[in-house]
Amino acid sequence: MTGSDAVVRVACSIASKEADQIIWDARGPLHRREAVIVEVEGVDGLIGYGYAPSWGLDPKTMAAFIMNEFADDVVGRRPGEVLDIHRELTRRAKIHGGGGLASSAVGGVDGALWDLHARSLDVPMRELFGSSVETVPAYASSGFYEGGGDESEFQRVLPELVEAGYRAVKIKCGRASLREDADRVRRAREALGSDIRLMVDANGAYRSVPDALQMAGVLAEVEVSWFEEPMEIEDEDGYRELCRLSPVPVAAGENACTLRQIVRLVDAGVHVIQPDVGWTSGISTALAVAKIAEARGRTFAPHAFGCSLNLLMAAQVLAAAPAGGILEVEYTGNPLMSELASKDWTRSLDESGDFVLPTTPGSGFTPSEQAEGMDWVRVEAFD
Repeated sequence: MTGSDAVVRVACSIASKEADQIIWDARGPLHRREAVIVEVEGVDGLIGYGYAPSWGLDPKTMAAFIMNEFADDVVGRRPGEVLDIHRELTRRAKIHGGGGLASSAVGGVDGALWDLHARSLDVPMRELFGSSVETVPAYASSGFYEGGGDESEFQRVLPELVEAGYRAVKIKCGRASLREDADRVRRAREALGSDIRLMVDANGAYRSVPDALQMAGVLAEVEVSWFEEPMEIEDEDGYRELCRLSPVPVAAGENACTLRQIVRLVDAGVHVIQPDVGWTSGISTALAVAKIAEARGRTFAPHAFGCSLNLLMAAQVLAAAPAGGILEVEYTGNPLMSELASKDWTRSLDESGDFVLPTTPGSGFTPSEQAEGMDWVRVEAFD
């Protein structure tokens, strides 16, 4: 079906830049930061933007996959058909395994279509989902390990987050020994004080339920709000046991690429559900996850790491989450958070520490292609 608001062009832009410093989580280092931005353009010249995470894969491979596999299926379609298109692309992605690269590609296209749909109607994206809220709860995602082992930056940044207005903070664990990580978490609580919510993320570091439970006991002592991804998400039996025994809530979902994987985590008892609006097959899937979280009495806390576009899309979805939740705001010195958009959205907080949503049409993202020192590569399919 075609129409006056049909998509006439699909393209990808790749933005990348070295971060100011190398930081580590339990999986490894983060240094060069990259983003694949999907663009869909309508007849009237409006452009919708979506984010397709590549997580270490060459971003040119991700862009080529999107252009070769999905661009032809989108051109000529109306952005208002986004749910129909999402179903079709998700079905086609199954021949590529249905997850990973394929689900991220679907997510990038899906986000761009939702964005264009909202822009064409001249409304913020959340209004398409039936929400007009102006703010959502937020936390700063920070507290990584430093490559050289010196934790001075860790000690310095935590009070800085509070000074910036955040009332909730997440830090990393799982890279050091249990004793060292326990000391790390206790120092974080001391630096933040008792009035700031503290969450801890292990990035799948623990290989057994007993090891994860040992760390969970330490987290309970310092009143941690949740223990994120203690084990690999494929260990569903392990999660079922851990969620039953853990003295603190368990969070997971950022590495679940499909709705089916998310549902399995919910069935295993995970308390805090964390889909990534790009990686987990897009905004269309994230909206479904928000409904599931409400129905099952779980907290909805979308993963919003990588770049400012991912943050803004996650914020728009969270605004419409029936049971509420909390938004992740990456605060690591990532230039794609501070320089990719025309505004540094990590500073968009009100006096209560809530994230102030953009009032402009779509997700609120406006690219800043003149960002100093940033590399841009354009991948075009149609003139």
